[in-house]
Amino acid sequence: MTGQQATNESLVRQLATEGMITAATAARLPWLPRTRGGPPSAATVARWHTEGVELPDGRRVKLEAARLNGKVITSEARLLAFFERQQVAELAGAGD
Repeated sequence: MTGQQATNESLVRQLATEGMITAATAARLPWLPRTRGGPPSAATVARWHTEGVELPDGRRVKLEAARLNGKVITSEARLLAFFERQQVAELAGAGD
């Protein structure tokens, strides 16, 4: 087993403990930010995992997620952490 495989297995176990959800389910969470009048698509949530969100200083913040049977899975806790990391990074950059 490679180090990456061990990390992925560990993440999947953590997500299972936290209550894993698919990207499609995540996109329908009522507290998720709305854009253009509607919820983000499942593809957007998956893109947050693969590409992340670019911050004003050029760094990227990515959603912690894993692939399971071809689907992107994450948890509400990981989504909250994703949004928190964006805020912390932007606030840290605002002091420059």
